[in-house]
Amino acid sequence: MKKGIILAILIGIINACTKDNKENTSNDEFFGKWKLVAQLVDPGDGSGTFQDITSNKIIEFKANKTILSNRDICHMLSTKDSTTHATYNNKHEIISSSCSNQIWNPSFLLKDNDLIISYPCIEACKEKYTRTQ
Repeated sequence: MKKGIILAILIGIINACTKDNKENTSNDEFFGKWKLVAQLVDPGDGSGTFQDITSNKIIEFKANKTILSNRDICHMLSTKDSTTHATYNNKHEIISSSCSNQIWNPSFLLKDNDLIISYPCIEACKEKYTRTQ
């Protein structure tokens, strides 16, 4: 009986540690600074591809579930220097910001070590970022 109780406790501890490690790993993959390197260009028929661009836009995902950007995170290819703060939920892959006059939130995902941010619009509106740190 004692061995069964001890075994059950050990299994519970191991499962708890494994779950915590998986959650931390999935959070860590977004941490750091990302530089905008490409924009999806789509003529409206779904055949679009990412085209390389030159941009100084940087987005930083922080451990406290916040995002800091040197450009407007609410719009694609913002060229205006404007520090933007936002929060993110990596479980649902949603960025929440205080964009004025906007009721939507950009979404994000990791694909082939690139960060892809999708903006809701009629045609595909996406930006591709590569990790800088």
